[in-house]
Amino acid sequence: MNPETCCDYYVYPLAKNFTDFLRLLISLKTTNAIQQVVRMDKEAFENFMNDPDEVRYTSSEPVQSILQNISSNLEIEPIENPFDYIKKLQKDFPYKKIKFTDGFYNVTGLTQQENI
Repeated sequence: MNPETCCDYYVYPLAKNFTDFLRLLISLKTTNAIQQVVRMDKEAFENFMNDPDEVRYTSSEPVQSILQNISSNLEIEPIENPFDYIKKLQKDFPYKKIKFTDGFYNVTGLTQQENI
């Protein structure tokens, strides 16, 4: 548990299901991009994806090999418009329905009312 939030909530959805998560991974070529979207607008996201270090890493042979294995062995295709997919999912997600443990409230100092 990481009780620190970078934005408005403590938990953010990244994909509707595991298959979509893998499709995002194939599209973006790194989990780093997937988890960073919550902090970014479209321009920041594009800058991140085009950063020379990011491009060098995601285009490396080991990364490409793993992504190709996932794609071919699981017969899945990259997700279209990954930024828009994640942003819409996060915008429409019912955050108020998340049930946190007592440990969460102990660590954050929040009350259940503050989280509603």
